[in-house]
Amino acid sequence: MGDFMAKMKSAKLSMNNKEKAFVNEIIGIISLLVSIIALARFGLIGKYLVLAFSLLFGDWYFIFIILVGVFGVYCLLFHKKIEMKSIRYYGIILILLSLLVITHFGMHDYVSQFEGNALKITLNLYFDYFKSNSTTMIKGGGIIGCIFFYVFYLLLGKIGTAIISLLIFFIGIVFLMKKTIREFIEMIVSLFKKTISFFKKRYTNII
Repeated sequence: MGDFMAKMKSAKLSMNNKEKAFVNEIIGIISLLVSIIALARFGLIGKYLVLAFSLLFGDWYFIFIILVGVFGVYCLLFHKKIEMKSIRYYGIILILLSLLVITHFGMHDYVSQFEGNALKITLNLYFDYFKSNSTTMIKGGGIIGCIFFYVFYLLLGKIGTAIISLLIFFIGIVFLMKKTIREFIEMIVSLFKKTISFFKKRYTNII
């Protein structure tokens, strides 16, 4: 009886695993199709996918389209979703966020010449461009970058926003390298010293 129950439990677990694998494969296929259709701009769907990504991520929309494709390939190959356990994933997120915010400075300078709330003006412009199918007009960090930019801008001002964006980018690089900030700085200093030493030796040999 015990063996029979164990086999039934094992069969049930196997079936559940197969169902999860099947669901993840479907997610992977859909994600990959979305990425391909958007990158190739196939028909009306491709056009509006690009518009949607542009609206959300501005100048960096193509990177996010590619990331959707990478996510799809991962789901197909490993039959599971990407789990945000590695610090490197957080590093990628921080780097992308900093790029969206930094890129939005140009859009902010443009809307600052108009009277009224800059955030509201920017969002209205984005949606007007979306309605008119003008992907090339959607500049800056898109809705995501715009929101984060004005949160930082409200709290820290323009210079503070620039500093915090660069700091987020730096921390993202550190996370991507799977180092502590101290280890990363020591690595950069060591690399700098080796480079200086290499050029000194090369220059000395030439003389």
